[in-house]
Amino acid sequence: MKIPGLPPLGEDPETQSPGGMTLGRAPETVLGDVGPGRAQAQLALARLRELSVDLRDAAFFHASGWLLASSGDDEVWERAGGDLIAAAEAVDPRELSQLHVGGEAGEVFVVRYEGYAVIATAERFTLASLFASDLRAVLRDLVEGHAGLDRRAPDPGPDTREEIASG
Repeated sequence: MKIPGLPPLGEDPETQSPGGMTLGRAPETVLGDVGPGRAQAQLALARLRELSVDLRDAAFFHASGWLLASSGDDEVWERAGGDLIAAAEAVDPRELSQLHVGGEAGEVFVVRYEGYAVIATAERFTLASLFASDLRAVLRDLVEGHAGLDRRAPDPGPDTREEIASG
């Protein structure tokens, strides 16, 4: 599916990954009608920071490849994020669902859902399965229109608290 305002696949090889993701930052007018926008991605970043103490930095990418939000330098994330996804797609052209790379300085995670992606860096020796699960949950909420949603148990309300206290 071609998203209005974006170049067709293959039109500009400088901005295409091998898997066809357009790289870079889209104007908000392009993002406004197609999936989550920058404001929702900023909420998702804030939620991710709440969930993970091991998070260093993260960036969310639109399904078309455009950068939605990052916790650092957008230009660095556009280039590095695109290069990372392109390298993974070069090895396996099927859509990448999850990637984890660990090194001496820390860990890098890529999680994709419905074509959208979150790329995050974490402290060394982070619990990879828990971290990836948090990334997946926040990305899924972003894509499904629930960015920033706190899924912890809701407050049971005053009547229930009184019953528990008197109990």
